[in-house]
Amino acid sequence: MRTVPLCFLGWRSAAALLAALLLAHPALAGEPITIAPGMALGEPALQALVRQELAASRDGDWQVRIVQPALPLGNPSAAPVLVTLTADQPAPGERGGQRLTGWLAVQDGTGHVGRLRMVAVLDEMVTVPVPVEALPAGALVTPERFRMVPWPVQRLDPDALRSLTELDGMEAVRRLPAGRPVLRNGLQPPRMVRRGEPVRISFVRGGLRLSVTGTALNDGALGATVRASNLSSARHVQGRVVAAGEIVIGEDS
Repeated sequence: MRTVPLCFLGWRSAAALLAALLLAHPALAGEPITIAPGMALGEPALQALVRQELAASRDGDWQVRIVQPALPLGNPSAAPVLVTLTADQPAPGERGGQRLTGWLAVQDGTGHVGRLRMVAVLDEMVTVPVPVEALPAGALVTPERFRMVPWPVQRLDPDALRSLTELDGMEAVRRLPAGRPVLRNGLQPPRMVRRGEPVRISFVRGGLRLSVTGTALNDGALGATVRASNLSSARHVQGRVVAAGEIVIGEDS
């Protein structure tokens, strides 16, 4: 990625842009931060500075997107400087999330202070399950086939599942892409009887139980009512799914 030298931006802008070049150790929110010389300003460093400023006043997990200044920018300083971020209260953004504005103030070794405008967008994050690998339609869904990842609330469908317990034991209705949240209508209870496959048809009345082989005419989960064709008589019957590949008809169905 191309780096723009700070020397082309004027001393005040250059000094302020050094603010995001954080050292490995964080400082407390609102306190000056010592920054290292000679390092390019990238978005992760400036994001860390914003998070530090918000740490004392904001709960939960937030994603920080830097809008201004444009990054990355070079750093010609040969000495450490001190930086402080002064931010306004977040306000609603145009496309969801919240907009944060403020100023980066940098003091160099000679005591000079420069300022630069900073604009960021804050997205509240929630943790949701996503497939580790794409799952085909009809796949049985189990927790080990998923991982939990942070996702912006503003870009999360209201119908998206948010826990592994909600999807455990379900069946994929359609292909589930890897790394994407899963919608409720993308899952269904697992089919115990499948259309076109063999099915045991059990007739139950009192203590009498008779079974014949048939072919399922439609899909059905446990407890669902499905139709089947009796292979012996070619008659169509209707029964309740009681187990994998078995339906029951009669007074107890």
